[in-house]
Amino acid sequence: MNSGLSTGILGQMENELRLKMPKLIGNHPLKMIWAYKCFESVPEGLALHADDAIVNLNIWLTPDTANLDKNGTSGGLIVHLTKNVPPEWSNLSFKRMNRLSEVDRIKLFLSEVKSERIEIPYKQNRAVIFHSNLFHETSSFSFKKGFKNARINLTLLFGSKKVRQTL
Repeated sequence: MNSGLSTGILGQMENELRLKMPKLIGNHPLKMIWAYKCFESVPEGLALHADDAIVNLNIWLTPDTANLDKNGTSGGLIVHLTKNVPPEWSNLSFKRMNRLSEVDRIKLFLSEVKSERIEIPYKQNRAVIFHSNLFHETSSFSFKKGFKNARINLTLLFGSKKVRQTL
């Protein structure tokens, strides 16, 4: 958002989302927008993490024809429905909670609390909206090779909060 991903269409999208979802997005400021493109050489996508916001909205932009999974069940998002985190995590910074070095610790925690895991399959133009406190990760995928077939994710984060508060 601060590096060139700030276009009129994204501003229009933000306004329309607020109009269509006033109770969900409400007056939460748009904190960040980013897009990332995952190529077939990195089929694991983004690692397990949480985001420093209140509302997380992900939209997938690559055409479904790029997805080699004919069942359409891969390439989406895995969200872990965990309401609480260990008290000692409440002071961890957003940067620390998003380090690759913390992934094993997060996985152990999710296993210990028997967190429910929801997998949302990839579909072009599908929007997934959830509380940013929830740990989430890209579902592994197999897309066709080439720049135009890379999996593109657009993320909008609304609202600010202290990272890892208890829900």
